[in-house]
Amino acid sequence: MQDWADYAEAERRIVGELRQHGVASAAELTRLTGLSKATVSASLKHLRQDGLVEDVEFGAVTGRGRPPKHVRLTATAGACGSVVLAPDSLVLTLADLGHRILGEKEVPIDEGYSLAEAAEITRGELLHMIGQAEMTPDMLIGLGIAAPGPVLPENGTILRSSIKPQWANENLKQTFVHALDCPVFADNESNCSALAEMTWGVAKGVRNFIYYKLDYGVGAGIVIDGKLVSGIAGGAGEVGHISINRNGDICRCGNRGCLELFAGWANISRQASHLLGGSFDIDEAAALLPTVPTLQRIVLDGADAAGFGLSLIAATLNPELVVLGGRQQAFGQPYRDALVHAFEDSTLIKPQLVDKQFRTRVVEAALPDLKGIALGAVSLPIRGVGRVL
Repeated sequence: MQDWADYAEAERRIVGELRQHGVASAAELTRLTGLSKATVSASLKHLRQDGLVEDVEFGAVTGRGRPPKHVRLTATAGACGSVVLAPDSLVLTLADLGHRILGEKEVPIDEGYSLAEAAEITRGELLHMIGQAEMTPDMLIGLGIAAPGPVLPENGTILRSSIKPQWANENLKQTFVHALDCPVFADNESNCSALAEMTWGVAKGVRNFIYYKLDYGVGAGIVIDGKLVSGIAGGAGEVGHISINRNGDICRCGNRGCLELFAGWANISRQASHLLGGSFDIDEAAALLPTVPTLQRIVLDGADAAGFGLSLIAATLNPELVVLGGRQQAFGQPYRDALVHAFEDSTLIKPQLVDKQFRTRVVEAALPDLKGIALGAVSLPIRGVGRVL
């Protein structure tokens, strides 16, 4: 007969898996936790009595006309908040541990804002959201922060940021942890987008994948065996600064010939302005693309470079899935086709050499760019990803 401590540990493991997966059946929890069916059943009964889990209809309808029984954590189990430190706004999200979004808001802010200002606004807005959700401040169990640059996992220091260079060496822990009096989790935007896709998007249930972000710059979120890889100094996934031409131009990072110089929007925009005159944002360029051959050549050359860069990453990881994100997805199918062609042409394991189930799939992200970053930021504390600051 199991004692109280055994059941307490079983419940902790079940709650942990539900935080990761959102919704799960008793059979899935048995597999995920390694516990016996009887222990899972008894633990779920106790968690229901405590109001921490609830039954939900989820999945395909069975022959009896009802979907299989699943459970998820209730709002009583707690909530998590997040903030995206965007260039001229703060994007705030509140969600419960059952992966339900309780509140979302974007707050405009002056481009020169400080982290202290961001922390104060975050506190006020999240407390307001908590009140609107009929919750109390003590139910906020964690805050996630999406930062524009590598974040040192050890203490939450922003190592460098091209968007906000004044934040280099700023410590997110010191600024935010006292504002909301709860654990703080922080990571860069690409990693947050990867988390969002594995929690709510096209990578749900996928154990090994790359989120490949093509925007002003180039970045990646890398997931191996279901876990996000940050690296010893938070620099994993900074693939835009892989040098593909050691004798090339100097990049903003200080290195030469970086992938970003060929595949990033900054380079595409600069070439388009030089050859066509004027300036373009990504959406304007996407609208002109079908009718302007010069712009097509510039954009598709960028896609070719992006595909080659992806082959270098995949040569190390050989992932089952690549999720394409970032605003350059506005260039549509011709851009993605050129990228995939360059990737498959440069990779070691050619698609025609293996059965379909062994090929790396390349798909578009399910979540729009900023939305994905915001959802990924709130999934940091929900999933308990990375070091608690």
